[in-house]
This record gives sequence, C-alpha cells and structure tokens, in this order.
Amino acid sequence: MNANQVIEVLGGRAEAIRLTGLTKGRISQWAACGVIPRPWMMFFHERYPDKIPHPDKPELKSPNTKEAEHV
Repeated sequence: MNANQVIEVLGGRAEAIRLTGLTKGRISQWAACGVIPRPWMMFFHERYPDKIPHPDKPELKSPNTKEAEHV
C-alpha cells in the first residue's frame, strides 16, 4: 500500500493532517515520494487495523521502494 492509497483510506489529505498534526507540506511529501515513514504507518495500523496493513508485512514492500528514514 503506497502513501497515496493510505492517505485515501484515511479520508484524504485534510484528514491525514488532522490525525497527525503535521503540515500540509509534510503530507504532500509523503504523497510525492509514495512512502510514509514506518512510525506513522504503525500509528495508522494501530488506529485502523482493518484498513491499514501492518508495515512489516512482506506483501506491502516493493523491491523498488526505499524506506523513509525521516519522520
């Protein structure tokens, strides 16, 4: 599940901003890069386990996707 899919499942960028308290720019970076940092993916999974898969599941990782290192 890429960043845009997660943001969509959350209810859009405005809802992602509300949930995280992050700036519009940070959420836009996630969308542009296609990656949400693991700690935030854990947060979203814990909050919405039926909608957001655990970030460590192998089927979620693409060989061409680099892990985000910055929160």
